[in-house]
Amino acid sequence: MESVDPDGPLSDAEVRSLTRLLARFASHDLDQWENWLIETSYGPVFMSVSRKLPPGWPEDAFTRIWSMPAHLAEDSSQELDRVAAGRPAAPDETPGQPPSISG
Repeated sequence: MESVDPDGPLSDAEVRSLTRLLARFASHDLDQWENWLIETSYGPVFMSVSRKLPPGWPEDAFTRIWSMPAHLAEDSSQELDRVAAGRPAAPDETPGQPPSISG
C-alpha cells in the first residue's frame, strides 16, 4: 500500500495525465462500476465510477473532464451496435475502427 500522503498536490501536468488515464480506464477497463476507497491524511475518500447515472442525480451535477473526439465516438457507437446485434467485426475490420471502404 502506498503512503497516505504520496507527495502533495498534483501539478497541472499530473491532473492532465490523470484525466487521460481515467478516460482510458473508462473506455477500455470499466465494465459496469468500480468502488474505490483511498485513505488520506484527512480520512477515507470513497470514489464510485459507473456507466450509469446514480438514481436521483442530474447529469449536470457532474463535471465533464473528457470529451471523446467525434470520430472516435462514432466508431465506438458502430462497434457497440455490432456487438448488440451479435455480429462480430468482419474479417477486414479492426474492432473499434471504421470498416474499410473499397471501391
